[in-house]
Amino acid sequence: MMTQPITRNGGWTGFQGVNGDNAAATTDLINILDAVEFPIVVVRRDFGIACFNKAAADVLGLLPSDVGRASRDISVLARVPRLEEQCSQVIAGGVESRANFRAGDKWFVVRISPNTKGDGQVTGAVLTFTNVTAFRASFDQAIYERECTKAILNTVADPLVVLSADQRIQSANRAFYEMFGVSRDETQGVPLFELADAALGPTPLRTQLEEMLAGSHAFQPVEVDHVFAGMGQRTLLLDAHPLSLPGHSERRVLVTFQDITARKQTEAAERKRAQEKLRHSEAFLAEAQYLSRIGNFSWRVAADEITWSEQLYRIFEFDQTVPVTVDLIRTRVHPENPATLQDLIDRARREGGDFDYESRLLMPDGSVKYIHMVAHGGRNQDGELELIGAVQDITDNRRAEEALCMARSELARVARVTTLGALTASIAHELNQPLSGIVTNASTCLRMLASDPPNVDGARETARRTIRDGNRASEVITRLRALFSKKAATIESVDLNEATREVIRSH
Repeated sequence: MMTQPITRNGGWTGFQGVNGDNAAATTDLINILDAVEFPIVVVRRDFGIACFNKAAADVLGLLPSDVGRASRDISVLARVPRLEEQCSQVIAGGVESRANFRAGDKWFVVRISPNTKGDGQVTGAVLTFTNVTAFRASFDQAIYERECTKAILNTVADPLVVLSADQRIQSANRAFYEMFGVSRDETQGVPLFELADAALGPTPLRTQLEEMLAGSHAFQPVEVDHVFAGMGQRTLLLDAHPLSLPGHSERRVLVTFQDITARKQTEAAERKRAQEKLRHSEAFLAEAQYLSRIGNFSWRVAADEITWSEQLYRIFEFDQTVPVTVDLIRTRVHPENPATLQDLIDRARREGGDFDYESRLLMPDGSVKYIHMVAHGGRNQDGELELIGAVQDITDNRRAEEALCMARSELARVARVTTLGALTASIAHELNQPLSGIVTNASTCLRMLASDPPNVDGARETARRTIRDGNRASEVITRLRALFSKKAATIESVDLNEATREVIRSH
């Protein structure tokens, strides 16, 4: 029995009253206890210190003089919460107890065990101090990191929730609870799809979560619309990622909720603006095509799929509800042009290329239209041969050209008539002068011959002038023939005085 410790080197190593073999065994036991790194203190039934090992002296600062003193009088032991009360319960009941306390910057777990003799009588309690400072620091660090993580998650604007493998809520951030108007206690262990009147439970979402947990494939974000109290209808984008926690075989899922209402509204507004812009562009194009009488088309040759613009339907006067086919187009082609159209179709089907083609259309009312087509055939993004082009109604142009030709022809005729009239007047003038001279001279000659006596000399002179005027008329005819036969012009000398006298005499 340990009754009084014998101190050595500041600790205790033996007990008084122990002799012989028992003393040797006790010394061995003391050496073993001194070798233990954690403090051990034995307390009697009256709570006095019976003995302690070297670690207790080194770690707790116990002195040999503390042996026999009440535990409440030793400062380090007095800080152990309810030590004497717990020792009493252990001594009385024989069941060990535990207590936590702090000594300076160290944390200890005190194990209070009953100290019994060989006959089973409890003589006191054995206090074993385990230094848990490192563990406590790790624990505190873990708590700190957990609290930091919670704080960080609670600052995230988007709701986050962690689900178990059976899709029940394990934890969530503040944004989640605020959005759905619930508390942690109300949702702990509750299936996610029971929230918000089961609005979060569309079949694709549940199916994807199950397949992701099974490792089938990655989760594809899902959009969900729901009306929230105080917020109205919102559009949420749900995404999910599997969580793998070290040391835990159970798989969990992190589900994120992103409020994309504003984005969807912006996208809807942009789509509306784009549609309005497209409608405006289409109306602008349709109006431009109407004014210019140009329609466009595309023809996917392999599928024989033809797409026409509204204006092209107007040009051909087809019902826009009727699908356009090559055979339907043939019904409008003028009977004198089908061969040319067939050559165009055959070439387009064979090789594509560039086309520039004019044709006539025979309309149901018997009128004729003229069209001009330009097109280009090539491979589209699917590798198919496609013909894209435009057709212009040039009927008015043709009619204008025909009217212009007629006007030009009439103008030419009028010019010819005018020229002929001027030429005729000039010819008449040129011939009238010598003819008038001939008539005048002949009359004068008759008067001279009718005189009594006759003026033969005068008549003879007058006859010569008549012959001269006849030659002048002949020369006019000769010059006209030279003019119309494109002969080279001749230059002759003219006595202006004589010409003047001739004019005087002829008048």
